[in-house]
Amino acid sequence: MWTLNFDFLEKYWSDCPYPVYLGTDSLLSERSKTLVNRKGQYLSWSSCLLEWINQIDTEYVLLTLDDFIIRKKINQLQIENCLEFIIRKNIDSLRLVRRPKPFYPENEDSLFGRYDMMMPYLASLQASIWKKSSLLSLIKEGESIWEFENSGSSRAREQGGLSFYGVYETVFDYGEHIIDGGKLLRTSTYNLPIDKYKLDFTPNSFPSEINILLKRLLHFCIHNTPTYLRLKLINFLYSKYKSNTVEQKTIASHNKEM
Repeated sequence: MWTLNFDFLEKYWSDCPYPVYLGTDSLLSERSKTLVNRKGQYLSWSSCLLEWINQIDTEYVLLTLDDFIIRKKINQLQIENCLEFIIRKNIDSLRLVRRPKPFYPENEDSLFGRYDMMMPYLASLQASIWKKSSLLSLIKEGESIWEFENSGSSRAREQGGLSFYGVYETVFDYGEHIIDGGKLLRTSTYNLPIDKYKLDFTPNSFPSEINILLKRLLHFCIHNTPTYLRLKLINFLYSKYKSNTVEQKTIASHNKEM
């Protein structure tokens, strides 16, 4: 996965002037500065992230995941514009993909807009520029990626005083993540030379792929819904999703006991 990620990073962001860091449990990479879990033992995802982020001596970090494979050329001037904006406005997080589009535009001509604090997945792990101190304040040891996005968003609302912004036009384009639940998403890799990289992942099942395509269609519809309806729709669908997830876990637990 690292080789695939780095090959496309170098292909589409060849003029990247910033140091690139890779967080791992123990393995080293020759293509980046490697942030290793210094505690020398298995940690949860959030505990590892705390270890890694604390090893970076900058005020801001661009955080992305290893299965976000860049698909289009990165405009370095746009990245610099994003960084200048987040510093000038003292913003805590700036999402670099239009997912979803912001609720409240900064001004009529601006690339940037603010998210509503009641939006689910406010503390998203889509590629974003973070103020490092703000990111650290939201991380709680012992959480998975999904728990961080959910519980970290609640902590952001409880903490107060944080600002979350996004872009109206994607700046850091990686399409969709290519791994879901430990399995390869064929719908996300159709235009990638996957066979060349010999990724050690089982392809996802056909029904799972259909569900993911339906979710993407739903996201597209939500993104194009008028602002005054969008938050209500997002929160309604999120509440239904949470209820369904709890019900499925209860059924699975019951079946396991039997």
